[in-house]
Amino acid sequence: MQSAPGTAGPGETLGGLRRRVGLTQVELANKLAASQRTISHVEHEPNPRVATLGGYIEALGGRLELRAVFGERTVTLRLSDAPN
Repeated sequence: MQSAPGTAGPGETLGGLRRRVGLTQVELANKLAASQRTISHVEHEPNPRVATLGGYIEALGGRLELRAVFGERTVTLRLSDAPN
């Protein structure tokens, strides 16, 4: 598997990112113990769940980070108030 180059351009799609990493939908589905149809659904879902995105990105070899941007200020978000 290839690793994704440094930074993706704005608006990178999940399918585009998967292809840049060098995986087919079937290969990613096997890593996630899911079906190819499920991967296709995730890639075309307009509002996927954050947990789904996290699993997808981890299967590609990355990690999902959520950030809120306020002008020049960026804040990294946690999804829970539970301790790390």
